Amino acid sequence: MSGFQFIETKKVAASDVGTLTMEDLRDPTSNLPLDWTRIGQECEDEKDAVRLPIDVVEEDAFDPTDDHLAIIGTSGKKVTKIGGLGAPLKFKIICLRSHLIEKMEGLEGHSETLEELELYDNQVGALEQLEHMPKLTNLDISFNAIRNMASVSNCKLLTTLYIANNKLTSIEGLEELTQLKTLDVGANRLRSMKGIGGLVNLEHLWMGKNKITEISDLQNLKKLRRLDIQSNRLTKVENLENQIDCLEELYLASNGIDDEGLAPETGVLLNFQKLNVLDFSKNQIAKLSHFSHLTSLDELWIAENDVSFFSEVEALTPNNLDCVYLEHNPIAKDHDYRKKLKNLLPSLTQIDANAVGQEGRGMVGGGFSNNGSVAGYGMAAMTDEQRVKVMRILQQQALQKAKVEAEKNSTKPAATTMGPAPPP
Repeated sequence: MSGFQFIETKKVAASDVGTLTMEDLRDPTSNLPLDWTRIGQECEDEKDAVRLPIDVVEEDAFDPTDDHLAIIGTSGKKVTKIGGLGAPLKFKIICLRSHLIEKMEGLEGHSETLEELELYDNQVGALEQLEHMPKLTNLDISFNAIRNMASVSNCKLLTTLYIANNKLTSIEGLEELTQLKTLDVGANRLRSMKGIGGLVNLEHLWMGKNKITEISDLQNLKKLRRLDIQSNRLTKVENLENQIDCLEELYLASNGIDDEGLAPETGVLLNFQKLNVLDFSKNQIAKLSHFSHLTSLDELWIAENDVSFFSEVEALTPNNLDCVYLEHNPIAKDHDYRKKLKNLLPSLTQIDANAVGQEGRGMVGGGFSNNGSVAGYGMAAMTDEQRVKVMRILQQQALQKAKVEAEKNSTKPAATTMGPAPPP
């Protein structure tokens, strides 16, 4: 069979099953919003769905001059099989996102032209036919069931590879991919970074949500701008000496890093020239002096750690920070938390998720306290929106006070003007 094979996943009778129109295929995003928070989850409409295979596209249904094919899966229209689309169709870009495809097949005819292939959120179990795609520069095979990635070695022109959320236990096949600039292997089952050492042009590396215990194999990655190893099993930061002149963003949240783990001289103590974003949220750090020398730093995210004293914040004064996240640290319990941070770091324009001087978890210089009540902040200095919020809070507080008083009065014994009851 040529073309694609779909299934109808709605609760319909066989006689009602129709076919996708060319309008559906050419404008796949029209009135078909994706819920990105539920990718990979079964839709309510599909739990008891009747799954009926239907041929919906023949090879003569496409304009032979088209070089871009995009079919986005929705609840009701899912590609299950890629048929053999032969000549004269020569696509440069094929996007089959969020379907039920299990095999990479039927792509042989595009070997001379295919540059971008996206099979995000399918059920592909193995990388196949890549030997027929020597011109491929972009491959997105995330959210599938792939266990071995060695065959990517056939695609020596790859610049972008997304293979996140699969079942990989090791990184293979990258030795000759010297053109690769972006690699995402997050949310797999990796225990080490072995296999990336030859990626001399790599600029962006995502390895979050694995089981990595050590930062390693970065010695040849001298163009690396963004390194993300969040949600792993790291206990220290090291082996970054070859990124001192290139690293701009470092994300190490949700690991087991404490003050001792920041001590190695090949880690954050290096004098990084371009580092502007540093994320150590959800670790065990108490001292901020580790970061005082990073004068290029714009954003420091260190929420949910063990910072207990504002004297630690003073160590950051040389940094000229724009944004700091310190919420859910012991110091964040202080009533004047935001005001003190602003006084210590006057360059701040954002504290936690709120802009300085705007509504949120207490305003710098007054406004709204930690519990949402009105603090000492002049009405004349407020914006119209702030004044409205103040009036609403005052109204709510007055109503609450009246309610409390009413409840107190209702529990008091009824007053009486009668004298004591006569003796029996």
